[in-house]
Amino acid sequence: MPKIAVLDDYDKTISRLPCWKTLPPDCTIDFLPHPVGGREVADYDVIVTVRERTRITREFLAHAKQLKHLALTGRLSGQADLAALQERHISVSYTAGSGSSAAELTIALILGITKGISERDHVVRSGGWHAGLATTLSGKTLGILGLGRIGTTVAQFGSLMGMRVISWGPTPDQGRAIQYGLTRLPIEQVLQTADVIAICLRLSEKTRDLIGAKDLALMKEGASLVNTARAEIVDKHALYAILREGRIRGAFDVFYEEPLPHDDLLRTLPNVLLSPHMGYVTHEVYQTFFSQVVHNILAWKDGRPFNDALA
Repeated sequence: MPKIAVLDDYDKTISRLPCWKTLPPDCTIDFLPHPVGGREVADYDVIVTVRERTRITREFLAHAKQLKHLALTGRLSGQADLAALQERHISVSYTAGSGSSAAELTIALILGITKGISERDHVVRSGGWHAGLATTLSGKTLGILGLGRIGTTVAQFGSLMGMRVISWGPTPDQGRAIQYGLTRLPIEQVLQTADVIAICLRLSEKTRDLIGAKDLALMKEGASLVNTARAEIVDKHALYAILREGRIRGAFDVFYEEPLPHDDLLRTLPNVLLSPHMGYVTHEVYQTFFSQVVHNILAWKDGRPFNDALA
């Protein structure tokens, strides 16, 4: 009788999905709304994670004594220590990714920070009306760091808005930039030139702390930095310093610590737009994630093939 824990169901939306009803009655399932460590889930056979909300480290696994199967949502993202899982002979499954939703959120944050939508919403709700000037995107320069699936979609949006789109990536491949009619430049020139910079990179040893104080200092005064990728790509102290000075604006969906601490500086800055790591948090993506999670769990339970992350 497998005992299943679904981690980090912050707003209890996961527990309301209909896919869980297809689990057989011999499966027991608990939805945990708050972050937990391995000790709190020591007696569960199956753990379901929600992207990177909880990292499945060697230390976590040392306390998860009964764990036999780890069901990841989305594709592999460095969230789980696969070597430690293999050593324990714990099987690992994964699901399809989040498609276009992260790109859509990146575009929304670009529009939100350049148009000042959050501030103006607050002014109107408070009984006011106009409150300063927004920015026209047409004719401005959009810099894309990372031309993967998300980056290319955001680049196409920029072109549609009449922006000049420039790009940089950690690999020397020029093909995608040519395919989309983009100008590929060194990262320093992208930072110096762009009015809006969108970070669309995977986190890796090449991209961790990629952008530091010297790099941020290259940005135009009043430019906007949008990060829907990973917080660790930008040096935290350098980022907070330049935002505190008010030299640039920022829109962020990812943070060094999640959920964002109540006393974090970002919560207090007027030149910052925040969203709670919701690039994948849509009805459609959750349906994909958790219906496939259920499929993988049932396949594992019955000894059938599943989307095996260790294969």
